[in-house]
Amino acid sequence: MIITPQTSRYVFTTLVIALCVLAVTLTASNAEARSRIYSKDYMVTCRDNGNCEAISFKSVTGPKGTSYHHVEFFRPAETTGNVWQLSLALIVDPVMPGTPVKVTTDKQSWDLWEGTHYTNNHGTLTLLPPVGTKILKAMRKGDLFRVSYQANHGQQMNYRHSTRGLKKALTWINRQKKVKDRNYKVIAPGI
Repeated sequence: MIITPQTSRYVFTTLVIALCVLAVTLTASNAEARSRIYSKDYMVTCRDNGNCEAISFKSVTGPKGTSYHHVEFFRPAETTGNVWQLSLALIVDPVMPGTPVKVTTDKQSWDLWEGTHYTNNHGTLTLLPPVGTKILKAMRKGDLFRVSYQANHGQQMNYRHSTRGLKKALTWINRQKKVKDRNYKVIAPGI
């Protein structure tokens, strides 16, 4: 094949058009996929599929090295009203079976047991009602959230999360979803 100036211009123009179309497509799909804000220590997202979440990450150094635990407030798309799933990711240093998880807010403390107060899905603990609702309400009023438990490897784990920005984060999600109900409730996973 002989490359002439016209051929090279055609190839160059075609390449530029293809790259522009790709850039516009990627930008449009990302813009349509979610809206996001940052509220102090929380990353807050609502997606086009209707799911919304507020997440706070915490760097934790344990026997297996440094990992990121997180607290997540999740609003499934199919729910109505002011309902949330509240989960704690303890994946790298999971809870030893049969031992409690102690959760403390600024003014209250709870000893939580698997099956009664939370589910444990591969190290992600999802709090169950009614205690989950009490913890959520206390977290919205405070500045600090502590979790302590005995890990599978035997070491006692203690870490703290900030709740700065949580109230604003959940209020922002409620506005996005047009929820005016002020009665915050935690629901079980899968609902």
